[in-house]
Formats: sequence, C-alpha cells, structure tokens
Amino acid sequence: MFFSIIKLIRFEKSFLTAFSIFLPAWQKTKDINLSLAYAIPIFTIVASGFIINDINDIERDFVNNPNRVLPKKLITTEFAITIYYFLLLTTLVIIKFFIPLGYVFVFMLYLVLIINYNYLVNSFPYLKIFYVAIVTIVHLFIIFLLVPINLFFCGCIISNILSQEILLDLRDLKGDGNTLPKIVGKKITIRLVSLLQLLQLLLLIAYGKFNIMHCGLILLTVLTQVLLYFFWKQKKNELIISTLKVQTIMMFALII
Repeated sequence: MFFSIIKLIRFEKSFLTAFSIFLPAWQKTKDINLSLAYAIPIFTIVASGFIINDINDIERDFVNNPNRVLPKKLITTEFAITIYYFLLLTTLVIIKFFIPLGYVFVFMLYLVLIINYNYLVNSFPYLKIFYVAIVTIVHLFIIFLLVPINLFFCGCIISNILSQEILLDLRDLKGDGNTLPKIVGKKITIRLVSLLQLLQLLLLIAYGKFNIMHCGLILLTVLTQVLLYFFWKQKKNELIISTLKVQTIMMFALII
C-alpha cells in the first residue's frame, strides 16, 4: 500500500519540484522552518495534481499507462480521492498559517492551475503546452520571489519543460485527445522540440558563465539533439525525456 501511494503521488517528481523551492528559500533565509513552509505546500499541490489527474484519466491510462496504480487497481479510486482531499487540506492549512500574506496569492494561483490541469487537457487538449508554460512561469515566479531573477535560465527551463510535455504527448498519441502532435504530425512535432532545444542551447551560450555544470548542461543539450535525430523514429522517446529531466535538475541547481 505504501509504495502504491508513493507511485500515485509521483513522489520523485513531487519531491524535486518542492526541493526547487526549498533550496532558494534556505539560501535566502537560512531558516529551515520557513524553507519547509514554502516547500511543503508545493509538494502537496503537485502530488494532489498527479492524483486528480490519475483519477480523471483511469480509462485513458488503460491505453497509455496501464502500469499506473489505479488502472492496476493497487489502490481504489475512493482511497485515492481521500488522499487527494487530505493533501488539499494540508496545503490550505500551511498556506493560511505559514506563508507570508504577500505570497499567498501566488501559491493559491499555483494550486488552482495544478488541480485544473486535467479539466483543460480534456476540454482543450490543443492548449495543453500553453497551459504548462503558464504553470512553469508561476513556479519560476515563486522561486524568483526568493532569489534574484535570471531571465536566461527562466527561458531555458520553459523551453525544457515544453520539450518534455510535447514528447510525452507524442508518446501518448494513441490515447490522448486532439493534442499538438496529433494536429501537426510527428515530423513537425520533433522539429518543434529540436527548435526548443536549440533555443535553450543559445540561451545557455548567451549566459556566458562557463563553469563545469554549465558546460555539462550545454553538452547534455547537444546530446538531446543527437538523440532526437537518431531515436525518434525508433520510438525511444523515454531516453530523450530522461535527458530532458536531467537538464531540468541541472538548470534549477544553476539558478541557485
């Protein structure tokens, strides 16, 4: 049961998203309690978003992701709903009592965007990547409340997240609605991802601080272009998506 819950809330993704808030908060305040107060609601928001997405997508996941917790019936839908409301309640309590009043609106906006993601995807699937871009911008805004804004890496992260989402849509082409890859086709989709990665590469080079991690990120971006060229026809999207996720972690580390 415990490991099924961990899978349901995508613990790794939820934790990394929250950690991207915890580190800049800790860097600025050196107060672990305040840093956790910023990070925990982000964790619970993202985790609850994954749960409500899985609840609403059970039928679709029988096609796209049959190994997920709910399609495999490792957890009942009723229990998943209970966890969802518990996480929402935890989020609201922490925001109410621990988040500074001036930041409450941003956290609430993030919550509304995350839990309504599935509604927009089902109703307007062709707008999915634009919605993801807005969510990413709000997340970055929370980070830049805590550390000086870095427009280069802001652009890089948005390009990276959009690349991931487009490739995920391409992977789930069979079971999804009228998403961008279905509208424009596979070839144009891959070219779009390649252009986003090229934009990311140019922004990284323009930033001009070539330390070890920065150079590693540039090389990884080039590697992603190579993987796109050689592997997309073999449908090895997971390898490309994994390199994009590593890029994301490195970029958040460089921001801090």
